[in-house]
Amino acid sequence: MDPWKPFHEAIIPAIKNCSRAGLVDMARLIRNTSIPKDHDKIILAWEERLEQLDSKPNRGVRASIQKQKDKLSSFLKKEFFFLVDYSLSLEEVIDQVPYSFIGEDINSENFSFKPKPKFPVAKLFYIDKVSSSDIIIIKMKRAGFRPANLFELASFMVFSKNVVEELSVVALESDFEKYGNKKVACGLTLERNRKEIILENYNSMWFVRYSFLGIKI
Repeated sequence: MDPWKPFHEAIIPAIKNCSRAGLVDMARLIRNTSIPKDHDKIILAWEERLEQLDSKPNRGVRASIQKQKDKLSSFLKKEFFFLVDYSLSLEEVIDQVPYSFIGEDINSENFSFKPKPKFPVAKLFYIDKVSSSDIIIIKMKRAGFRPANLFELASFMVFSKNVVEELSVVALESDFEKYGNKKVACGLTLERNRKEIILENYNSMWFVRYSFLGIKI
């Protein structure tokens, strides 16, 4: 039996058992977490718990969850285009976003790319349980997509900086290895709109906070 629960499942009983003293931290956790589904159930659980504890401040939870629901619904329902300009270097693309942190191995020396369509058809793939990279790629291919590479992810982060405020997006295509581990890129938007682009192990087990950038084949 899988010992891990997706956030949207685990958070509901946590809310129901939350003490008055824990409401502030619980609200912060919810606001700072990417939630892939069950938004309405979480809002209902939160507001019921506030009523039980006779606590009036909503602490921005409803607005935050509703905002995520609306934006995720928009992306989930459609494919979209964005510019991938191969006349630029990887570093030049990354420089277009004010990252607070860039992984030290993310550079043109470690990653090389063959030019592909300049305006690819893309889609974000979401998971509802802990999954491996291989399983996610199989899901993409069944839908007619391939995993994006680092250059495409960096270009997507430029596109998305004015579209989606909260992101944890992974590009699973990579040939770069370090210490025997294949490395793949993650683009993150964190608290206070801080952005990072980092590397993670391909063999990681991915939690539901992540989405995965797919490019139409």
